[in-house]
Amino acid sequence: GLRGGHSGVNIHEYRANANRLMMRALRRASQKTAVRLVSIDGGDKRNAIPRECVAMLAVTSDEEEQVLRQAIGDVTALFRSEFSSVEPNLSLEVTAKGVDTSSTQCLTDDSLVALMTIALGLPDGPVKFSADIPELVETSSNVAIVKMGESESEVSIGCSTRSSIEESLEDVRASMKMIVNAAGGSVDQPDAYPGWAPNMSSAVLQLAREEMAGVVPDIAIATKVPVKAIHAGLECGILNTKMGGGVDMVSYGPTITGAHSPDEQCLISTVPPFWDLTERILGRLATV
Repeated sequence: GLRGGHSGVNIHEYRANANRLMMRALRRASQKTAVRLVSIDGGDKRNAIPRECVAMLAVTSDEEEQVLRQAIGDVTALFRSEFSSVEPNLSLEVTAKGVDTSSTQCLTDDSLVALMTIALGLPDGPVKFSADIPELVETSSNVAIVKMGESESEVSIGCSTRSSIEESLEDVRASMKMIVNAAGGSVDQPDAYPGWAPNMSSAVLQLAREEMAGVVPDIAIATKVPVKAIHAGLECGILNTKMGGGVDMVSYGPTITGAHSPDEQCLISTVPPFWDLTERILGRLATV
């Protein structure tokens, strides 16, 4: 399977998106033979890069099946070459199942073209990097979920779009809506997750760095603790919005790796220092 990962923290690594690969495979196969899509199921969380996608296709002859297998085999080789350094376990598998195709409901050819147009036309990955902080993704989008809808003639696509700049976020969301509408689809866009723009001159940030000296024994190391802005949906954005904006905040915590993937884990030894730092910061703020 693919590596997946957090759709914000890992988005700059350009890990393969299972839904996008499936659509590219279907596009390649449809150029070689008739492709009839019966069902599709890819991704399950909006904030995670999809690791797997399963599609059921119907063929009406052994010849069609062989052409389909060859097309999938060819595109698999291309994918492995494209993502060789980031997806060592990438694979596409074709499994035959005996199904009576005469009674099987499939998407129409026009609907399949519309699906591929939308899924491959929507932005996926970094859209813009920050002009102020090197290597920080400012705006991104993730084609997170592709599933059959309430009826067999509908397919729903779920995306997660992020930005620390509200105007940039709304610009991308508007473009996405235009792409879907142009292909004949409909769009439901709930309120966006509010951004939290980096403030490197934050007073609370400076206080936190000072108190780090009491947590890390080596003061020389403590004073050089790196301050980073990450591309992820933090609760700070929600709290800042609900409190009217302009709130001075800092975000920190124990070390977590593999977020939003089966490999997610927390380094337990970093939890006590995190709690100690929290008590120190609150103690300082209480005297202000």
